Amino acid sequence: MSRTSLVPSAHRLMSSLRDLGYELPQAIAELVDNSIDAKASEVAIDFRFDGPASFIRVFDNGRGMTARGIDEAMRYGSGGRYADGALGGFGLGLKTASLSQCRRLYVASRRTMRSRPEVRLWDLDEVRRSDDWVLDRLTPTESPPELLEPLAGCTGTVILWEALDRVAAFRNPSGLRAEAAMRGLALETERHLS
Repeated sequence: MSRTSLVPSAHRLMSSLRDLGYELPQAIAELVDNSIDAKASEVAIDFRFDGPASFIRVFDNGRGMTARGIDEAMRYGSGGRYADGALGGFGLGLKTASLSQCRRLYVASRRTMRSRPEVRLWDLDEVRRSDDWVLDRLTPTESPPELLEPLAGCTGTVILWEALDRVAAFRNPSGLRAEAAMRGLALETERHLS
């Protein structure tokens, strides 16, 4: 008998997992659950409308992650240990919830004030081009400023969603309808989380 390891197509699997059925409020709630598991006492959610450059950001002041920890958090089906009573447990929530709403998922985390933030990026357009499970590791200088702003002077984790193709799916992403829709989604998310 012989065996072979069959790695799934990165592009096809990541694309199909986008359709697991998350609505925006539930996707953000998945991130808030992670913040609670990280012992955060504060979670801030920002909706910024700027046409095609709009973004959604979730920041918590929890434990933060090491370089190895953030790599594992970005792995599909991560093998991390989950504490008793943890809200997560399958290693899919962060990625599937986030990428159900956007095409670029950034995660920045700082565990201690002495350490620099660790930054990772899943870019679905890059995955489509390469069809490979290659996660981008960025330095702080290569990262968008809005990703690192909340970590100035504190520890914690920031999730940034860009290329909001499922949130801002309008012919004119800079138009008044798109702006009103994003405001409505922010209110709907607030109601859902409360």
